[in-house]
Parts: sequence; structure tokens; C-alpha cells
Amino acid sequence: MRLRMQRLISASYGLDVLLLLLFQFAGTIPLRVPVAYGCVAIVVCSSFFLVLGSTWPDRRRDQNLTGFQMPVAAAVQLAFVLLAPQVGFVFLTILFIVFAFAALRLDVKEATFAGLRWRPAWPRSCGRWVQNTGRGRVILAG
Repeated sequence: MRLRMQRLISASYGLDVLLLLLFQFAGTIPLRVPVAYGCVAIVVCSSFFLVLGSTWPDRRRDQNLTGFQMPVAAAVQLAFVLLAPQVGFVFLTILFIVFAFAALRLDVKEATFAGLRWRPAWPRSCGRWVQNTGRGRVILAG
């Protein structure tokens, strides 16, 4: 079951790369963005395939390692908001999907901790995204 879910996550990253390639074909972003995103996705998914295929998750309460996968996925999305602010809305949308699926697996305490842990990163990435897209100054609640 764990590896099946990881295959779905890998397929999702693949669809994200295809979407980014469409933006590249339209001239919105350079080719390096979908290529870099695909490379990062391969590293992240391969790493979690190796870990989830081992016996280590069997000894944990959260056998899907959601508490580990969510911060990694969030870091990837926030990094690419900074790398390609022209399509930052795509990465922020994916980030909401990550948090939504993680919320289904995490208990209230873990979800609250995860949300608070990423709170400092939001203004930096979102503020730069808004600044670079020329949509004016936005004051984020903090």
C-alpha cells in the first residue's frame, strides 16, 4: 500500500512536469524550470521509494511517513515559487494539495505543528512571488 501511494505521488510529479513544459512552450518560463523540477522529483521520489520499501516504516506509527514527506514536498514547492515566480500560483496550488492530503493522514497535533513549522517560509516565498510578478505590494498576515 505504501509503495502504491508513492507511485501515485510520482505520477503527480510527472503531471506537474508536463504542465510546466506547457508553460515553457508558451514562453512563460525557461526550460531549466521543468527540467530542474523533474530532477528534484526523481530524487525525492526515489529516496522515499527506498525508505518506504525498507522495514523501517513498519516500526513507526505513521507507516506512510507523511510527517517526513510533507515537509519535503512543501520545501520543493516553496523553492520553485522562488525559482519561477511567473508560475508561482502553480506551485502554491500544489502546496495546498500537499497539505490537504497530509491533513488526511496526520492527527491534529501533527498537522498543527506542521502548519506552524512552515509559517515563517510563507511570507518570504509569497512576498517575493507577488513582488516579482508586479502585482503590487501585499501585506501577509503574520
